[in-house]
Amino acid sequence: MPKHTTAVCLPKAAGIHYPDFVAELKNGRTLVVAYKGQHGKSDPKQIEALNIGKKWQAASDGKAIYCRVEKTLDGLNLRGQLSHAIR
Repeated sequence: MPKHTTAVCLPKAAGIHYPDFVAELKNGRTLVVAYKGQHGKSDPKQIEALNIGKKWQAASDGKAIYCRVEKTLDGLNLRGQLSHAIR
């Protein structure tokens, strides 16, 4: 496996958002995942990070996926949330 020397970071109004996981999918798309617990859902900083991630995804022309996951969300576990995002 090649050693990577880059990271994904997304600019916010006050700082930088560093997602938790980055993966290159078999189809060449980049999957970026941020894990948040229940306490972070209503935090304005976390909402901003989610919005920035979604804008980054939209600007990628289908080459990137930004996914914020929680232990459970809308009845889906982590695997379900990731599967839903990748589809």
